Amino acid sequence: MDRVHVVWHKVLRENQSIQSVAKQLGASPNAVAEHLCMGDRTRACLCQQAV
Repeated sequence: MDRVHVVWHKVLRENQSIQSVAKQLGASPNAVAEHLCMGDRTRACLCQQAV
């Protein structure tokens, strides 16, 4: 699976926090927030609200 898709699914569909997703994926919360921004450029960037 594409990592961006995994992040979007866990945060937006499963309502997991960015911090918990970061721990599961072994990434920093900032990296997870950046993946949220990569997923959909038409919406307001969630990374600015997330961290």
